[in-house]
Amino acid sequence: MRAVGVDPFDERGYDGLVRMYQGFGDVRRAAEAVRLLRDRLPEAWALGWLDAQDDVRRGLIDEAEARLRELIERMPDRPEPIDLLSQIWTQRAQSDGADSLADALAWSEAQTSRLPASAALWALRGRVLALAGSDREAELLLRGALEARPAVSLSRALERVLRESGRADEAERVAETRFASAGRGIESSLDHAEALARGRRWTEISQVLEDSMPRGATLLPRQRSRILALFSAISSQSDVRLNAGAREELLAGLDLAQERGVGLSWQLHSVRWTLLLSDPEASDAALVEAARAFMDAIDTVDAARSMTAGAAMPDPVPMETLEQGRGCVAYLLANSVQAEGRETAALGVFRLALEYYPDHAWAANDLGYFLVERHERLDEAEMLLERAYRLKPDQASIADSLAWLRYKTGQFDDFVQPDGSSKAGAVTLLRAAVVLPGGESNPTIHDHLGDALWRSGDRERALSSWIRAQQLLFDRLTRLRDGGGSPTRDRLTEQAGSVAAKIDAVRAGQVPVVTPLHKVP
Repeated sequence: MRAVGVDPFDERGYDGLVRMYQGFGDVRRAAEAVRLLRDRLPEAWALGWLDAQDDVRRGLIDEAEARLRELIERMPDRPEPIDLLSQIWTQRAQSDGADSLADALAWSEAQTSRLPASAALWALRGRVLALAGSDREAELLLRGALEARPAVSLSRALERVLRESGRADEAERVAETRFASAGRGIESSLDHAEALARGRRWTEISQVLEDSMPRGATLLPRQRSRILALFSAISSQSDVRLNAGAREELLAGLDLAQERGVGLSWQLHSVRWTLLLSDPEASDAALVEAARAFMDAIDTVDAARSMTAGAAMPDPVPMETLEQGRGCVAYLLANSVQAEGRETAALGVFRLALEYYPDHAWAANDLGYFLVERHERLDEAEMLLERAYRLKPDQASIADSLAWLRYKTGQFDDFVQPDGSSKAGAVTLLRAAVVLPGGESNPTIHDHLGDALWRSGDRERALSSWIRAQQLLFDRLTRLRDGGGSPTRDRLTEQAGSVAAKIDAVRAGQVPVVTPLHKVP
């Protein structure tokens, strides 16, 4: 507020504050600066510009056009009102035809006669001629103006006329000439990056943007929008997804945008996540951070629902709040990391899912089971698995997870805690699991039950459980359509071999090798 304090009747200070706060997304402070400006300088140019934008939002197009013409006459070198007036005339030409621009043609010609040194006004006049159907006249006017007064606005206007008239090669030459002579400003670099994207020169884009966007640079809203549109367009190209170098470049560009505070959409965060997951050099910490940024970008429950709609879940959890939606998406990400064999990262993302959605039963189950298998933080694993079982006691997989914790810690039979309460042991939980929906056909649960029964001394029923597990594994292997080789086949084959070895040992009068218990430190 220093500039305002020095001279409270100089509108430039207020204008700078409003633009700065709007750029940062600080609505409250921007509104306060506008209020002060209205109180002290009700005729200020900046207020007229804000009112013109408000007119457009409210659909008062004629009022907006009148305000914009007045603003341009007062300050012809400010690009914002010229850009908005050009948009209004473009929409008018599309809806009402070229004849509706007669007054716009006359006004723009009068402005270039009044201020012949203004490149922005010549660019606007060329745009109106093109909208009115006079492409050749617009081209000649802009080439002449560009020769007389080289300016970025004129070059862009000429490029647009050529491109819209089907002369893309000539338009690209105009753009390349501009890039060669322009400095490394953000606007010119965005132009250059967009031209590189049109030419499918993917591997050059992020460097062009990085050179023009040093750390700490403040991007205007329209610049952030252009960056988002650029990367959205790039990410949709099939040759980018199929080319490793292009994927690396896209990831570098998205990382740059993220670092510079652009604010990626959840769709672009999804792209960034997929690219990062496919990068074998990405650290576990980077994957967890990317998952968190992705979740924070999800702004509606409907967005979360759209991302989880195709997920195969035996019994989905409720998704009624935004935080629950984020937790559900994070859970899917955790499973995708786990499928890639990135266990440490998977643990972090499972924890993230529970941070957003503490009562996500499947996230609690999977994280708890994960910890049991790794013999880590067993107290936390027990808390998670008991929570999951309390939330979904009718799910065989969840009952099996809690039972497996009991097994690993040597609690085969029901037991009484020091406070007098009783808890089900591994055998009780597994017997319950095999009769729940999905439990009877799950070979792993029958295998677990066989191990628990053997440990508890029930040899005969243990053998029956392993035989049932063997039958189910054989059935799954015969029904597998994978061409004879897949990670799933390898896992089932290994498990079938383990079960068969236990059955053979019992029939031979030997002690089978069952799953070992966790050693107590």
